[in-house]
Amino acid sequence: MGFLGESWIRAKYRDKGYKIEKIKYEYSNLIRKSAIKYLLFKQPDKDNILKVIEKNIIGFPDYICVKGMETFFLEVKTNRGVLSKQQEETIEIIKSKGYEVVIETVKIPVFKIEYEDEGNIKKIEFRYEK
Repeated sequence: MGFLGESWIRAKYRDKGYKIEKIKYEYSNLIRKSAIKYLLFKQPDKDNILKVIEKNIIGFPDYICVKGMETFFLEVKTNRGVLSKQQEETIEIIKSKGYEVVIETVKIPVFKIEYEDEGNIKKIEFRYEK
């Protein structure tokens, strides 16, 4: 997933009042771990959430979202992206622990540019990939 797509998704949830923190591939980093613990500070089941993250880091959703006492996990995919088998298994484990997992899809635009002989742009077509 590209930077712009993930930025748009983060902004969408922040606008709804959620605090959002990236988890994937970075949880072992002490700063990232501290940020997630701080985000979960008021959650009564924070220790359980942290155990789920630590045990299932491979295939784990990209983000954790918190608003008040509500906590859920967020996976971001492109319109052509699919969940890997490991991601599907990890998501099932998370759900079995009673947590929601939201999968957001970001459409990726495709540009086709035609040039004139002189190198100037003649035509630009824009569409979304299926």
